Amino acid sequence: MKSKRTTWLTISISLLIVGSVATFIILRRFNMEREADALWNECRSELIAAGEPITLAEIEARRPVVPDAENGSLIIETFASKLQDLNSNAAENVPLFNEDQRRIDPFVGIAPECVGPMRAFLMDNRRLIDDLSLLNTNTNGRLTNISYDFKGDNPNDFRLPSLAPWSVAGKLMRIESIGQFIEGDINGGMKSIVTQFGIAATMRHEPNFKLYSIRMRTIRDAISSFKAAIRTGKLDLQHLDRMASQINAQIDTISPAEVMRAERAFHILAYESLAANKINAADVFCDRELSEIGAVSKFDIRIAQVRAVSYWPNRIAVASDPEKLLNARKDKRFRRKSLSIEDKKRWLYRDLLPNSFFSGQFARTHALLRCAITGIAAERFRLEHDRFPDSLEELVPTYIDAIPNDPFTRKPVQLAKTDIGIVIYSFGIDEEDDRGNVETPRGGYGNPDIGFRLANPTNRGSIIASPEPFKHSE
Repeated sequence: MKSKRTTWLTISISLLIVGSVATFIILRRFNMEREADALWNECRSELIAAGEPITLAEIEARRPVVPDAENGSLIIETFASKLQDLNSNAAENVPLFNEDQRRIDPFVGIAPECVGPMRAFLMDNRRLIDDLSLLNTNTNGRLTNISYDFKGDNPNDFRLPSLAPWSVAGKLMRIESIGQFIEGDINGGMKSIVTQFGIAATMRHEPNFKLYSIRMRTIRDAISSFKAAIRTGKLDLQHLDRMASQINAQIDTISPAEVMRAERAFHILAYESLAANKINAADVFCDRELSEIGAVSKFDIRIAQVRAVSYWPNRIAVASDPEKLLNARKDKRFRRKSLSIEDKKRWLYRDLLPNSFFSGQFARTHALLRCAITGIAAERFRLEHDRFPDSLEELVPTYIDAIPNDPFTRKPVQLAKTDIGIVIYSFGIDEEDDRGNVETPRGGYGNPDIGFRLANPTNRGSIIASPEPFKHSE
């Protein structure tokens, strides 16, 4: 009997210990989740107090109403199907539209064998080009076939309409401007460049990364067309004034702040849906192994949510300043480290945060615009002095108030002499001085400088024949 009592006592004590440990673990987990919830609520309250949007409905409400008469996007939406077909049926030997000629540099020259097919292509699409040319007075836009007031639980289910028409419209008007310069229609070509800026403006109020990327590319392509315009040698001061006005307008309106706010709202939606068990982690983190996803707790989700949302404030605050935004992208610290997440689970927020390409693209466009503005000042100097400046300091203050900074180095943009003129340049994303070599290496890889080239008067004229290879003076 004594032995039995001892056995039962041992079992009872063991059960008591196990129960106590289990109770402790449950209570500890409950308290951790409660602390994590409190931390998120604190973060959420701060955003609300600062007037920051935290839902997609609020993001949609922030999009300004654009009257139809001022909404350039309606023109592209009207001809969306035609533009889509144009993208699918690329013509042979037409630059930008042919698979083998996706990249062109009109400053270097258009291959002679492309001129005939390009003329035929433009003739075939004359009606569409004339309709798009209405955008040369456009400075505003809002896509009417998109709403960011998404009602679903999984952000991955949010769908955009095809964005190809906006990209194709920019390419078509770029080809039109080059064709006009080839034919000697300088005023028409300059209007087509302004139309390219107008196409970019149709996406001005879209808080979406894909549309923002198309807008930045359209602006950079317009600057490329402007380089070709100068290369003709037929621009006057009025043309330069008009282009300077367009470029300054772009500099003032390309902040990605609203795009960042929308990204944050999508993040918040994902974590809220995960915390409420409306969706599974596998629905959001599609590239992760199920073994990793299965070990995620509500505590992990809330801490990841706080980390992800805390990534944005200092970046949004400096979104209009490319130098500060580039510096902010290097900030790997996150606020509120009182509660931490295991190293092996940090993918819960890192997988959602954008890489440096986002801020880099903004800075790249800013760098090109700054070089172009400085290039216009250098061209004005040449027209008055019959030579290019020996240094950019010669331009201040008569032709430009101050030499703009290179966003990547936070020092003034540089000037280099070439065998056929000069180049005003930024070091680019790698922050290395390639002495103004702005040509992308064969194969499309590498990080050349970003810049604006100006040719000597003796090297200007037709943009059909390619000049000698780009070289630097020693």
